[in-house]
Amino acid sequence: MMSETHTVGLSTIGGAMQGKPPQAQQVSAEKMLTRSEVARILGVSPTTVTRWAREGRLACRMTLGGHHRFSPSLIEQIRTQMSKKAGS
Repeated sequence: MMSETHTVGLSTIGGAMQGKPPQAQQVSAEKMLTRSEVARILGVSPTTVTRWAREGRLACRMTLGGHHRFSPSLIEQIRTQMSKKAGS
Protein backbone atom coordinates (compact mmCIF):
# COMPACT_ATOMS: atom_id res chain seq x y z
CA MET A 1 0.00 0.00 0.00
CA MET A 2 1.35 3.45 -0.92
CA SER A 3 1.65 6.39 1.42
CA GLU A 4 -0.40 9.31 0.14
CA THR A 5 1.71 12.14 1.53
CA HIS A 6 5.40 11.68 0.76
CA THR A 7 6.76 13.09 -2.48
CA VAL A 8 10.21 14.45 -3.16
CA GLY A 9 10.91 17.29 -5.57
CA LEU A 10 12.84 16.80 -8.80
CA SER A 11 15.76 19.12 -9.35
CA THR A 12 18.85 18.26 -11.39
CA ILE A 13 19.31 14.66 -12.51
CA GLY A 14 21.75 14.93 -15.40
CA GLY A 15 20.84 18.58 -15.84
CA ALA A 16 17.28 17.59 -16.75
CA MET A 17 15.56 20.31 -14.76
CA GLN A 18 18.43 22.70 -14.15
CA GLY A 19 17.35 26.16 -13.07
CA LYS A 20 13.83 25.13 -12.09
CA PRO A 21 12.71 24.96 -8.45
CA PRO A 22 11.96 21.55 -6.92
CA GLN A 23 8.34 20.62 -7.38
CA ALA A 24 6.08 17.86 -6.12
CA GLN A 25 5.23 15.46 -8.90
CA GLN A 26 1.62 14.41 -9.45
CA VAL A 27 1.41 10.64 -9.74
CA SER A 28 -1.42 9.05 -11.70
CA ALA A 29 -2.71 5.51 -11.38
CA GLU A 30 0.25 4.15 -13.37
CA LYS A 31 2.32 1.24 -12.04
CA MET A 32 5.18 2.62 -9.98
CA LEU A 33 8.76 1.43 -10.53
CA THR A 34 11.13 0.02 -7.92
CA ARG A 35 14.63 1.39 -7.41
CA SER A 36 16.11 -1.63 -9.21
CA GLU A 37 13.90 -1.04 -12.25
CA VAL A 38 14.83 2.66 -12.26
CA ALA A 39 18.53 1.80 -11.92
CA ARG A 40 18.35 -0.54 -14.94
CA ILE A 41 16.50 2.07 -17.05
CA LEU A 42 18.90 4.91 -16.16
CA GLY A 43 22.07 2.80 -16.22
CA VAL A 44 23.07 3.55 -12.62
CA SER A 45 23.25 1.47 -9.45
CA PRO A 46 20.22 1.02 -7.15
CA THR A 47 22.23 2.78 -4.44
CA THR A 48 22.54 5.85 -6.69
CA VAL A 49 18.77 5.88 -7.26
CA THR A 50 18.15 5.77 -3.50
CA ARG A 51 20.70 8.52 -2.89
CA TRP A 52 19.12 10.77 -5.55
CA ALA A 53 15.69 10.19 -3.98
CA ARG A 54 16.92 10.96 -0.45
CA GLU A 55 18.70 14.10 -1.68
CA GLY A 56 15.48 15.30 -3.31
CA ARG A 57 16.94 15.06 -6.82
CA LEU A 58 14.50 12.37 -7.95
CA ALA A 59 10.76 12.53 -7.22
CA CYS A 60 9.38 9.46 -5.47
CA ARG A 61 6.64 8.07 -3.30
CA MET A 62 7.27 5.96 -0.23
CA THR A 63 5.49 2.72 0.55
CA LEU A 64 4.30 2.07 4.07
CA GLY A 65 7.31 -0.25 4.39
CA GLY A 66 9.71 2.60 3.58
CA HIS A 67 10.54 1.62 -0.01
CA HIS A 68 10.87 4.21 -2.76
CA ARG A 69 8.57 4.02 -5.80
CA PHE A 70 9.00 6.08 -8.96
CA SER A 71 6.71 7.27 -11.73
CA PRO A 72 7.50 5.53 -15.06
CA SER A 73 6.70 8.68 -17.06
CA LEU A 74 9.07 10.77 -14.94
CA ILE A 75 11.84 8.18 -15.23
CA GLU A 76 11.38 8.05 -19.01
CA GLN A 77 11.62 11.85 -19.15
CA ILE A 78 14.85 11.78 -17.13
CA ARG A 79 16.26 8.92 -19.24
CA THR A 80 15.58 10.95 -22.39
CA GLN A 81 17.29 14.02 -20.93
CA MET A 82 20.29 11.97 -19.78
CA SER A 83 20.69 10.36 -23.22
CA LYS A 84 20.46 13.76 -24.95
CA LYS A 85 23.16 15.14 -22.65
CA ALA A 86 25.37 12.08 -23.21
CA GLY A 87 24.97 12.46 -26.97
CA SER A 88 26.12 16.09 -26.92
